[in-house]
Amino acid sequence: MLGRSFSFVFALCLAALRLAADCPSSVAVQVPVTACKSGTATAAVLGVPGASYAWTIDGGTIVGDATGDHIVISLGTSAKAVVSVTMTTGGCFSHGAGLITLRDPFDVHLAAIPASRANEPLTVSWSYDNGAPAQQTISGDFGTVSLPPAARSYSYTPQTSGNKQFVVDATLAGTAAGPAPTTRQRAVSKSPFTASTCSAAHTAVAYVVDACTDPPVIVDGPSSVVVGTSFQLTVRSQPGAFATWTIANGSPSSATGDSVTIMPASIGSVDVNVQLTRGACIGQLSRSIAITPKLDCDSPKVSVSTGALSCGSAIVNASFTGTPPFHGKWSDGLSFNTDTMSLARPVMIPGNYSITEFQDAACSGPASNVTVVPQLIPTATVYGFRGCTGIDSAYVQFTGKPPFSGCWNDETCFQTSQTNISKLITTEGTNTLVSGTDATGCSLAIAGSAQGILTPRVALIHECDSTGANAGVLMVKTTGSSPKGLESTWSDGVKVNWARYIAPSVTTTYTVTSVTSPNACPVVFDSPRSYTFYPTPVPDITSAVSSVCPGAAGTVSVTPPPPGTQVQWVMYGGTIVSGQGTSTVQYQGGAGYYGGLYFVCTFTFSDPDRCPLTGSKSLTVNPLSPDGSVNVTPPYFFAGKTADVSFFFNKDTVSWSISNYPFNDPITMSPCVVDPASQTTTCHGVYTSTHGSGNSQVTVHLVGGCGGTKDVSTLVQLLPN
Repeated sequence: MLGRSFSFVFALCLAALRLAADCPSSVAVQVPVTACKSGTATAAVLGVPGASYAWTIDGGTIVGDATGDHIVISLGTSAKAVVSVTMTTGGCFSHGAGLITLRDPFDVHLAAIPASRANEPLTVSWSYDNGAPAQQTISGDFGTVSLPPAARSYSYTPQTSGNKQFVVDATLAGTAAGPAPTTRQRAVSKSPFTASTCSAAHTAVAYVVDACTDPPVIVDGPSSVVVGTSFQLTVRSQPGAFATWTIANGSPSSATGDSVTIMPASIGSVDVNVQLTRGACIGQLSRSIAITPKLDCDSPKVSVSTGALSCGSAIVNASFTGTPPFHGKWSDGLSFNTDTMSLARPVMIPGNYSITEFQDAACSGPASNVTVVPQLIPTATVYGFRGCTGIDSAYVQFTGKPPFSGCWNDETCFQTSQTNISKLITTEGTNTLVSGTDATGCSLAIAGSAQGILTPRVALIHECDSTGANAGVLMVKTTGSSPKGLESTWSDGVKVNWARYIAPSVTTTYTVTSVTSPNACPVVFDSPRSYTFYPTPVPDITSAVSSVCPGAAGTVSVTPPPPGTQVQWVMYGGTIVSGQGTSTVQYQGGAGYYGGLYFVCTFTFSDPDRCPLTGSKSLTVNPLSPDGSVNVTPPYFFAGKTADVSFFFNKDTVSWSISNYPFNDPITMSPCVVDPASQTTTCHGVYTSTHGSGNSQVTVHLVGGCGGTKDVSTLVQLLPN
């Protein structure tokens, strides 16, 4: 029978084990480790015949069927996507989840396309996010062009006006392939987990090219020319415009380009027509240049002036009167020779410029006036050598065109029209400018600095004793980074580095008379410099009793505080019943706090500079549960004989007595002994049988400190003789 029961139980256990093995609680979800935001991915589990699947996703949406062993996911823009599935097979539920970390996709952005016109050059720029291209192509009304991977702009000239579109297509360099499925995944999974690489970037931006405008025609050249002397005519260049010249009574008769050199005929005038063509738009101008039969000196003159200024360069202009060609030499020794009526010379060195030698085709002219080229790169020179922070100043001298703007290395900025400014030194160490520009937008060339020495800032503070005692610490505390070696001198003659512990018996005012620093800067002392200590006695709590019984009511008092003092009581192991805020409170004891009642009283003064004072007192809670045991050896003996009696009781027992019933035989006790470790008391005595045989019950009566009692007994058998 027992064997059959065991076999039945074993069969049940084996079935349960097989069921547990065939019904796993989890299923592995196969997802790509990473994918692109707004891209696509697939997730899969190892398919089980006859199983059903329920998929969910946080961070994307499921595209199509969500009930098979694989799904297609459209990912969102969060930092991650979590794919979860529940697989059900014959009443067995298995759960799984997979995490896909999402990254920003490779992308391309076109900068704003400038306003443009037909037959004028146009430049389009773009940039990439989250990677660089391995290859890129652009397309538009210029066709399709493959560009080097480093290109970020393209210039071309639209031939027609109208609506246009600029397209950029690129493939990410170093595209990482998704994780390859394992052999088991390839064998079992119907759809290996994948993710779109997001390695292709595409953008298309529409823009408008306006119709062309007639280019303005401005021609530079002489109004007359000497027979047999060639001269030059120049048309101001226009973007996308092509110049064509037609010449009468001079050679050549036609030309192309922005300038032409002409040899005049012997008499009359040279008639010139120039035409600028920009697509379908045409501008033109005609001029007539008189041919002078001989050279007449007509007091040729030259005048110089400063033209446009830029960061690092300037233009010096020379304007001529007289008959070209003009020859001469600049004040710095550079020669010039020109057939035009004006000359623009770029210079990169500031200073005074003039023309010291000058002549036209007929004769010499007087030297020119002088023009001044200012400092071409604006400068800011910081000086001040060394100074104390918050006391001394750093100075800056500017060159360039005001107003000037800039920022210091303490992150403060300014704008000024002055060429000399000052600023308080705020930073320990280097104080200098980190950036700046003048009115032309040119960056300042910054030089020099002022070295800051820390000016110690100190203040007197008071810290109260953490125990609530009538004592504390006075400290001279520095703010910020401070030099070592500060020494404070007090009005009572004491000298300390930073702090002193005080506990006076009478009201005393402590004043710091001076603080010295080892560095060159004076100490700045913030108020206050004095502190007054009031030695009010620490609260002294008194009670009429030193111990109480559990649950007993009582009263405790404290020494009366000074007028206006707030009194706060806290009790542990019981409850304050009344008197909170006064010198005496009534309480109701409880079970005790670690064996006692604990009172804390705090005096808080109206003067915020005075520290609170705290006193405490504890009362012992007497126990209610005396306990012990009694033993007689041997437990049976003959009438008229003696036996040893021993008993012990716990520390909660305050008194005891011993008796035997019904014989009331004498029991003589020896002194009791207390074990200091356990506070258990052990007593010994001698039981003397003075009656006949029978049963005697020996009882020890125990009494606790709060009136609780307990009797412990043992039975003694007295045998007949």
